[in-house]
Amino acid sequence: WSNDPAFVREHLAILANNVTTEQATALKESARSQAAAKVIDPALADLLNENAGTEQQSEPPIPQAVGSSPSPSGRGRHLSTLLYDQGKYSECSRRLLQDFPTLTAQQLQLLAACSSEAGDFQTVIRASIRLAVLQPGSIVARYWHIKSSQRLSAYALAEAEKVNPNSPTVHLLLGDMYRQRQRFDDAIAEYEKAIALSPGSTSASFGLAVSYFMEAKLDEAMVNAQVVLDHKPDDPDINLLIAEICVAQSDYPSAEPFLVRSQNVVPELRSHVHALLGEVYAASDRIPEAIEEMRQGLSSDRDGSIHYQLARLYKKTGQTTLSAQAMQEAKELKASRIEDATMDLKNAASEWKVQDELP
Repeated sequence: WSNDPAFVREHLAILANNVTTEQATALKESARSQAAAKVIDPALADLLNENAGTEQQSEPPIPQAVGSSPSPSGRGRHLSTLLYDQGKYSECSRRLLQDFPTLTAQQLQLLAACSSEAGDFQTVIRASIRLAVLQPGSIVARYWHIKSSQRLSAYALAEAEKVNPNSPTVHLLLGDMYRQRQRFDDAIAEYEKAIALSPGSTSASFGLAVSYFMEAKLDEAMVNAQVVLDHKPDDPDINLLIAEICVAQSDYPSAEPFLVRSQNVVPELRSHVHALLGEVYAASDRIPEAIEEMRQGLSSDRDGSIHYQLARLYKKTGQTTLSAQAMQEAKELKASRIEDATMDLKNAASEWKVQDELP
């Protein structure tokens, strides 16, 4: 707190979510008594008394390489790095901002890191944009821009919820945000709040169904998807979702009519519909139809699984050459995916590597 009150405020959720009720009570009593004795700042005591033991939304930790202080070069490198290492993040940010137009890429990374720790995400966005100009395609610049944009959006929605806690729209937007960030438990909680406030909300029911599906809670997903289907029987998105649930449950006969009604989905999902239809036809031994649908679904194959299924279908019909070709392509796609993931990690590690320039 004496180093940087902003850091304590930004990361208080870590404390709030990791103490028992008894520990929280003891902490609050200790804070009050120490503030009365002028041992600690009364503002800190008030903050602890308000938040300790109260469940709060916390962010995933910053990857260590990104959170590590990049050693800046040039004027002020020692002081700004030392301020970061001493936990004086707000002061580190203020000093770097004084020379913003001339900051190097490494100094901009440090500015983003210390501003993030202090909860100043507008400065993080500013640093990430400047870093992207100096290093086009920088993974670090993209990381900081995405992280800060998400946090600012979350803060705006959280403030809106405080102002109007009974707004189903706010809870729907919060659910969508959490779902996009794959925080499905939080998304489910927000969608349920939206539905409680507006029972006829098909958007909330759809988001809830998708979240349950992504959590492999297929029965719950189907119940909520059916609510949407009752209101929008011809909607391609809900028909596709129900079809995917049926396929995941190996209920191929039930999936087929929903897939037929989902063929007018957005163009980028149509190849996925064909691949699912191929799987459904293969399950009912309609091999020629399955092969045709699988072929139309190849563009959605990201890991080789569709090519693999097609290879097996070709083999069943005696088309050994085509089977071997599809199997080879399946192996290449799988290897390519692994290679791309490995390269992304290597690039990230290379960009995030801390260069120790201090004597």
